Amino acid sequence: MALTKIPGNLIETGAITGDVLADGGIATAKLANDAVTTDKILDANITHAKLHTSMDLTGKTVTVATAAGSTNTTAAASTAFVQQELTTLIGGAPGTLDTLNELAAAINDDSNYNSTLTTALATKLPLAGGTLTGSLEVNNASAGTTVATFEGTYGSGGDVQLVRFERGGGAVYGAISYKDATTDMEFGTISSHALSLTTGNTRRLTIDNSGNVGMGSASAANELIVTSLDNGTSFGSNRMLKLIGTSTTDNSRMGIHFTGNTGIGNGLAIIEAVNEDQSAGHTSLRMHTYSGSWNENNLVLKSGNVGIGLTPTNFANRKSLDIGFGGKIWGHTSATETGMGSNFYFDGAYKRTSANAATRHIQDGNGHTFEVAVSGSAGATISWLNALAIDSSGNTVFNSGGVDQDFTIKSNNSSTALYIDGAHDYISFGNNAVNLASGYTDQHGVGIHCLDGYMQISADSTPLTTGRTSTAGRGAHIIMRNASSVVGEIGDYNGVPYIGYTGGAGGGIMFNGSSIEPTAIGNARTNGANDIGSGNYRWRNAHFSNYVQAKSFERIWNFLDLQGLDMGYFYPVSLDGGSASVTQMFELFKYYGNYNPSVGGVVQHGACSLKLDIAGYSWGGNVIHNYLHHVASTYRCMVGAVTLRGYYVPVIWLRGGYGYHWTSNNPNLTTTLYTSNTTFYSAPYNYTIGRITDSVMQGKTGYLGATHKYGIVAEDTNCNNWYT
Repeated sequence: MALTKIPGNLIETGAITGDVLADGGIATAKLANDAVTTDKILDANITHAKLHTSMDLTGKTVTVATAAGSTNTTAAASTAFVQQELTTLIGGAPGTLDTLNELAAAINDDSNYNSTLTTALATKLPLAGGTLTGSLEVNNASAGTTVATFEGTYGSGGDVQLVRFERGGGAVYGAISYKDATTDMEFGTISSHALSLTTGNTRRLTIDNSGNVGMGSASAANELIVTSLDNGTSFGSNRMLKLIGTSTTDNSRMGIHFTGNTGIGNGLAIIEAVNEDQSAGHTSLRMHTYSGSWNENNLVLKSGNVGIGLTPTNFANRKSLDIGFGGKIWGHTSATETGMGSNFYFDGAYKRTSANAATRHIQDGNGHTFEVAVSGSAGATISWLNALAIDSSGNTVFNSGGVDQDFTIKSNNSSTALYIDGAHDYISFGNNAVNLASGYTDQHGVGIHCLDGYMQISADSTPLTTGRTSTAGRGAHIIMRNASSVVGEIGDYNGVPYIGYTGGAGGGIMFNGSSIEPTAIGNARTNGANDIGSGNYRWRNAHFSNYVQAKSFERIWNFLDLQGLDMGYFYPVSLDGGSASVTQMFELFKYYGNYNPSVGGVVQHGACSLKLDIAGYSWGGNVIHNYLHHVASTYRCMVGAVTLRGYYVPVIWLRGGYGYHWTSNNPNLTTTLYTSNTTFYSAPYNYTIGRITDSVMQGKTGYLGATHKYGIVAEDTNCNNWYT
């Protein structure tokens, strides 16, 4: 029986070694499945040397432990380890780049890709910054995204240039910068060069290095120049500057505000457009100026009208200039009419701006028309009255509107108010052509009314000639009235002139040619029983209600003014021009109630009277004696003394501060007042007189005091060298 199986317990441990068994000595078919287990093989008994040089493990499963990632030993690598390392190598690369072939294709199968890449990168801008030598094009990835962002780091108070633009060499450059002090973004040139904005390769806005601005111009010679490049000639086709407001509220405003470089007040001026009525499209353009406070509406343009100091009112079919409060100048838009006026406006009817009177002057094809309207309520409709009209032929009509005091000519400088030249030396009042009535029902023709003062008619010869058409009976040439009452007349009776009273029992004087003046009593005015003069010409009765003074008895009183002088002094007044051959009378008078000074608000009354005769030697010669008939003073001494000056000239010493009246029967006598020291004659005969104080005067021998003196008193006191 053959031995097919040797139990393990029959083989001594270690008895069968690799060198005992020939290669192929034990066929795998002789070994049962699972017959050789790991516990049957001693550790380290199967070595590389004991294994076959070439082992065919096809169809066999060799299981080894999966080593940790990145293991770098000679241990067998399981497929799991290999896959693990490949996955790590790929590292999540996209499917199109997870193989070496795909990577090679991605670098164009360039075996020198590293060198190629290095060379290419050398031409690119580093992230750290650098200089571009070519053009830069930046595109956004999609609409609505930011194309490029420039961000600069800044510190407190520090600025940063985000983008700088410069010409080669850096002589011309600009920048977009952030200014931290104002938190503003700035764009412009930094070098001393202009900045321009263009459209269509044409300059539209230029700002030069001085800050001058040119719009539509390549240059900016002034602060702001706006130049039109459009040749349009129709309305609105050439708008060089347009400001747009978005407000839909009535009376909203937009405009230009001018201010000083030091912020003077609240500004210098404002020009603004006002949307006064949005729905109707009504607007106005207004200019305001500042002078401590705003002067609004210096100039207003509205609906083709102009206002100075106010908003112009509408004027149908006319364009007007409104000035101040109610002044208006206008021109018609479709007729030959211009005009000017005051205190009215037109809103379908003429109405008053205020309650004052209104006026207007119209010039048109018919000539000139001057019209007035009396005062009335503000806003009330006006009824015009024609004051003066001059037609196209030069004819003039005064007051066809019927107002009193139609025509007044007045001079304000004492010169001629109305002049008629020598070639046409008359004013003609035609029959019914001009009727300047006197204003009284019983008299017609021309009336001249002097409101205050008098009317004067003068000429070199025959200043006034009057006449009447009838030569018979009584007729008045001039009638005198007190208001509406007749008080007298000048006329003729059958060619004989008279002056008299015309109503009731009166009288008058009848002039009979060159004869003595006969008188007439009553209305008859006949040369009758009542005469004046000698023979048949005398007055039977004469009645006078006041003084009757003949020319030969007339006394002229002169005023001597010492009111502006100190009342504490006496002033010398010399009486000059006297005659030594005859005795002359001199009188002085001061009424207590007039010409008095005031001291501390208290009136210092003073009164005096003096009568003096001045005479010389009986054989003639110099004036030498003063005969004082009477002197009296009240309240205080007014006449201090009566003396002689140089033995020849009388001197009266009067208290200052008062006004005196004097008279003399010698028309050649004059008075001379000396207010300061005055010296007469030459040495050794010279002497001086001047004012002296009250106390010094009281010490003089000739002091008169305040007592009354009567009778004939010779006063020849010499006043040589009287002065203080």
